[in-house]
Amino acid sequence: MKLVMYGEPFQERPGVIVDEQYILDLEVEELSSPHSIEEILEFDMLEQIHEMASGKLSKKSLIPLKSVRIGPLLSGMGKIVAVGTNYRAHAAEMGKTPLEHPLLFAKATSSIAGPYDELMLPPAEWSSEIDYEVELTAVIGHLCREVSVEDALAYVAGFAVLLAMLGWQPHAAHQRVMENSVAPSSPVPLSGRRLQAVHSN
Repeated sequence: MKLVMYGEPFQERPGVIVDEQYILDLEVEELSSPHSIEEILEFDMLEQIHEMASGKLSKKSLIPLKSVRIGPLLSGMGKIVAVGTNYRAHAAEMGKTPLEHPLLFAKATSSIAGPYDELMLPPAEWSSEIDYEVELTAVIGHLCREVSVEDALAYVAGFAVLLAMLGWQPHAAHQRVMENSVAPSSPVPLSGRRLQAVHSN
């Protein structure tokens, strides 16, 4: 099951992909008309959506996937926390020793974009180099704190692949990130224990 936000910028609606080629709109009365995927997660609607998407659907209720814009998956997330130098191969590529403790830093929530949206890059005079990396992103579905490794996946609503683009200013080495655009490349497929719960019904 894959959830999406679709529609024109700042007018996106939540939907679920059906048969990899259609979208079923989720802003409906049966679900109390959620306006975002955050609301769907907050009010624990995943089982209901799975039942709706798995049932018999009329073609009139389905929107061709290629006919609409796919927007940023999340519209009101509280924060984006990134982990740096967390792969040995990546550390070796940069000539660095793997860190004993993870390097954590934040990305601006305003930097997130749709998978096919144009990204605004900084002017050449501001940044001499644009770097990009493909990131695996975990979407946390519930408020949590001090979660054990064993229970971690219970709080993961799903995963997405993101493209992180960074603009570096060599004359301002003290600044960590000057420009940052993040684009999810696909809708988020559900995973972890919550996915198992959905499919066990």
